Amino acid sequence: MSKKNWVLLDKSDNEVRVGDTVTDFRGDEVEVKSFDPPHKWGSVGRVVTTHGLRYAAVYDLRYKFVEEEVN
Repeated sequence: MSKKNWVLLDKSDNEVRVGDTVTDFRGDEVEVKSFDPPHKWGSVGRVVTTHGLRYAAVYDLRYKFVEEEVN
């Protein structure tokens, strides 16, 4: 799942996509509905799940910026 050059990754560096199930720090499983990558330096980004809008770290996720290839 990428949005404007951002990829959402789990702790094993696997890409997380809309519809995937993730587990929060309490052990509750939720479905990823959408995401909001970082909007500025220092921001951590958020994830929209069946439990609402949360910081990515709640699900042990992180965003990675991916440079576009120039042909």
